[in-house]
Amino acid sequence: MEVSRLDGAPRTEDLRMEVETQDVPVRVRRSRQVEEEEEDCAKGGGRCCLRSLRVSFEAIGWSDWVVAPRSYAMNFCQGSCPHNYKPASLHAQIKARLHSLSGETPAPCCVPAAYEPMVLMHYGTDGRVVTQLFEDMIVTRCHCA
Repeated sequence: MEVSRLDGAPRTEDLRMEVETQDVPVRVRRSRQVEEEEEDCAKGGGRCCLRSLRVSFEAIGWSDWVVAPRSYAMNFCQGSCPHNYKPASLHAQIKARLHSLSGETPAPCCVPAAYEPMVLMHYGTDGRVVTQLFEDMIVTRCHCA
C-alpha cells in the first residue's frame, strides 16, 4: 500500500490483516433415506459410503492464494457397489447386472451423488482479498454409478 506524507513524498507501509474463522453448525432437515444410509455406513461392511476427510489448503499447495479457511472437511466416497446397492440410474443397474452375469463389464463405482458449495476468502487476480462461493466443494452423498 502506498501512502503519501503531508509533504507529498511517498512512503510505503506494510498492511497486515488478521482473519479469524469458525465453523458454524448448520441444522439440516434430513430425509429418512439419508438417515438409513448413515446407519448402513456406521455398520461398516465396506459398502459404498460417505467418508470424512479434512484437507489443509497448505498441504495441497493452495495456501498461496486461499486466505481462509485454512482447512475444510471435503469428504469422499468409498466402498464396494454390490448389485442394486445405491444405484445412481437405470444405466448403473444394468451395468451391475452385466457385471454379475459375466464379469466382462466393470462393476459400478462408488462416486459422489451430491455436493455442497463453500465460501473461500482468497486473493483475486488483482491481488485483493475477495470472498467467493465455490460450487461442488463438499461431498454430501454417495451412490454407485
